[in-house]
Amino acid sequence: LTKTSCGFLLLSLNNNGLSGSIDALASMTNLRFVDLSGNKMTGTLMDVSNLTQLESLNVTGNKLSGTVPESYSNIYSLGMSLL
Repeated sequence: LTKTSCGFLLLSLNNNGLSGSIDALASMTNLRFVDLSGNKMTGTLMDVSNLTQLESLNVTGNKLSGTVPESYSNIYSLGMSLL
């Protein structure tokens, strides 16, 4: 994933063997639904304070580590699948 802004509302790339960091998502401010489950993503969860429209984030089945950033608690409409 590259760090560019986009107009995507839905990003569904589950079970594609993707690897690397998910930090690029932080710049995609229009995202509402993200499914990156079943890949090989690594690193930590990114800060989502810019993703105020985000409603669903599914990153299950990856190799993420660390704690959930506090910014996730500020998005009241967010449903998450992290394990």
